[in-house]
Amino acid sequence: MRTIKFDPSKLSDDDLRAVMYIIAKAKRRSLVIEKRMMSVQEVSEAYGLGAAYIRRLIRTKRLNAKKDGRSYLVSHAAMRSYLRKKKAKGREPKSEQL
Repeated sequence: MRTIKFDPSKLSDDDLRAVMYIIAKAKRRSLVIEKRMMSVQEVSEAYGLGAAYIRRLIRTKRLNAKKDGRSYLVSHAAMRSYLRKKKAKGREPKSEQL
């Protein structure tokens, strides 16, 4: 990505409005990408988890997904929510047997 430096004080009001419009449009676009749905295979590759594990999470209702024909679609937000819950839950260390 290329960074452009400019001095806002040298812009006219119309130019400044145009720059603000472009920034707002870019933010909206990033939100649309964030809401994008991924297939189980794409989730598996993006998060480094097995596809079978992802399908099991969906089947057991631990990961929210939408059914699209015979496949499932998962959002980035749903995956982040699952990972946040998993991290918060953590695992208790096994107690030592005496």
